[in-house]
Amino acid sequence: MLPPLAIALFTDNVAWLMGFVGSYAGGLIQYLFPCLLVYASRRKVQRAMSAYLKTSTSSKKEAELVADDDDDQLKRKQKEEEEVKKRYRLLNPFASPLQSTVWILFVVGWWLITVVLVTVDHALAAKKA
Repeated sequence: MLPPLAIALFTDNVAWLMGFVGSYAGGLIQYLFPCLLVYASRRKVQRAMSAYLKTSTSSKKEAELVADDDDDQLKRKQKEEEEVKKRYRLLNPFASPLQSTVWILFVVGWWLITVVLVTVDHALAAKKA
């Protein structure tokens, strides 16, 4: 109750203030929060699936373990990660074709553009008034 009362006491045009704040909050809700949720959920699913797929093939991997140098271990780890990704795609036929992080960055970039455009719009509207 106090925040709306304080706003009403200190401003003459409450509708302008609500439109100003609402336009930025709307952009956050429309663009940024879904991107953060998608990014976090994809990381969680990848970790869970990676752990699951690694444990299901651990007996085969244990037989292959020998003392190798760092380059061989790095190559083996990269190969395992590619195999996990391939098996995940086979296990999840409904996976999105837009799984790349590039799409998340694209939406965040679009959000930044909308913030700039909304700010310019507010500045031009204030200049006219």
